[in-house]
Amino acid sequence: MIALNQAAWTYSKCSYKMEPKWKSTLTVSAHTFFFFFLKKTTHLLIYYKNIVFIVVYNLGMTPLLAACVTGHADIVDYLVKSNNLVSRTEKIEALELLGATYIDKKRDLIGGFDLWKQAMDLRFNIDDEQDIPKPDNALPIEAYEWAQEVKNHEELNELLSEPDEMRMQALLVRERILGPTHPDTSYYVRYRGAVYADAGKFTRCISLWNHALDIQRGSLESCHQMTVSSFFSFAELFSFMSDACATNDDNGYRQVPALLTFEDVIQVLVKAINELCEPKELPYAIDLSPRLLLISLDLFNMALKLIRNDEHSHLTHRLLYRLNKCNILGHLGQTALHLASARKTALAVSRHPQTGSSDDSTLLLRALLKIGANPNARDDEGNTPLHLVAAKDSLIIQLLLGSGAHYDAVNAAGRTFCDMRKATPHNPLYHTSLACHAARVIRKNRIPFVGHIPVTLYEFVEKH
Repeated sequence: MIALNQAAWTYSKCSYKMEPKWKSTLTVSAHTFFFFFLKKTTHLLIYYKNIVFIVVYNLGMTPLLAACVTGHADIVDYLVKSNNLVSRTEKIEALELLGATYIDKKRDLIGGFDLWKQAMDLRFNIDDEQDIPKPDNALPIEAYEWAQEVKNHEELNELLSEPDEMRMQALLVRERILGPTHPDTSYYVRYRGAVYADAGKFTRCISLWNHALDIQRGSLESCHQMTVSSFFSFAELFSFMSDACATNDDNGYRQVPALLTFEDVIQVLVKAINELCEPKELPYAIDLSPRLLLISLDLFNMALKLIRNDEHSHLTHRLLYRLNKCNILGHLGQTALHLASARKTALAVSRHPQTGSSDDSTLLLRALLKIGANPNARDDEGNTPLHLVAAKDSLIIQLLLGSGAHYDAVNAAGRTFCDMRKATPHNPLYHTSLACHAARVIRKNRIPFVGHIPVTLYEFVEKH
C-alpha cells in the first residue's frame, strides 16, 4: 500500500527546489523535519537528518489520507493545523479517518473519540462559515447491525458508553472515506469479525466477513488473492465450529455445541460458485481458481453434512451440478471428482478424532456421482479418478467402479490403477467386459484400428 524508498541523494541542508505551485515547505520541531507536500500528486518527500525519503502513495490516496491510515498522527496534526495546505472538508475527513485508525489499529477508544470530537467541532463550530453536516445518503448495513454514523455532538457523546458501537462507527467512517475498493476497508471489517470469533460470537463474525467478501467481490478481479483468502478463512472458521474440540480432562474430548448451520455454509458457497463460474472480463494475474475449487469442495463437504430437509438437498446438489457443468479444473487439470476421490482438502487435517461414519466421509463423492460427474475423466497426466484413490480406500474404489469407472483404463504412462498398487483390491472379472479385453489386445499388439471399427469406439480403445 505504501512504498517507502530512501533516495540516493544526501544533503547537508534542505536545498531541494520545486516549482512554487507544486510545493509547500513545512518545518516541524526546529527544522528537524521538512515535508514537501505535493498537493496535486500522490508523493510526499520527507527530509530527515540530511536524508531525503520519497513516500509513494497509490490507490488514489492523498498523502494526508495515507498518513491517517498508517496512524502518523504528527503529520496529520501539522497538516490539519495549517491554514492553506488542505481544505476544511479534507481536515474533517482526516481527523475522522485517523480516529478510526486509533480505534481499530491502536485500540485506543478514547484517542479515537477525541479525534472524532475535533472533527465534529470543525463541522459545526466554525465562525462565519457554513456547517458541513455528514452525508445522509448511506443505507444502513446489516453486518454493522444497522448502525448509522453519528451526526452531532449529542450522538457522539453517547458512544462513550457503547464501546462496541464505537467500533462499528470506525468501520462506517472508513468505508465512507476510503470507499469499498481500498484494501483497508475490507481488511478491518475482517479483523473486527476475527475479534468477535475469538470471543465466541460467531454469528457476528460471519455477518461481518460476508460483508467484507461482498466488498472484495465487487471491486477485485475474479479469484483475486484477497478474495480467495477470505473464502479460505470461512472454511477454517466453519471447520473449527463443526470440529471436535480437545479438553484437558483425562485424555478426553468433548464436542463443541452445534454452532454451524446449513444457512451459514450455503451463503458462502453460493458466492464461491459464482466467483468460479462467472469470471469477470479482467481475471486476476495469477489463476487461483484451482485453490478456490478446493476450498469450495471443503464447503460442499460441510454443507452435505448439515442437510436437514429436501430443500437443503436440492439447493446443494444444484450448486454442485453447476460447478460440474462449468468444468472448473484444479491442479494438473484435475476435476472435482478427481479431488474428491483423492480426498484432497484445502484445510489442515483435524487433530481430533472424527466420529462420523464411513458414509459421511464419502458424501461429496456420492453427490458428485449423483449429479453426473464423469468417473472416467482424465487429468493432464491421463489419470482417471480411480488412479488417484488411496490403496486402502476400498469404499471409494467400489463407488467409482459401481458408477462406471473403467477398471483397466490406462494413464499417460500406460498404467492402470491396479498397476499403481501392490495388490489387486477387486476381482477384475466383476469389472471388465469382453469389449475391454478386446481393446487391451488391440493396444497391446498395436493392431491398427482406425478405419476398421466404428469411430465411436476410438476413444474406448484408446483408454485401454
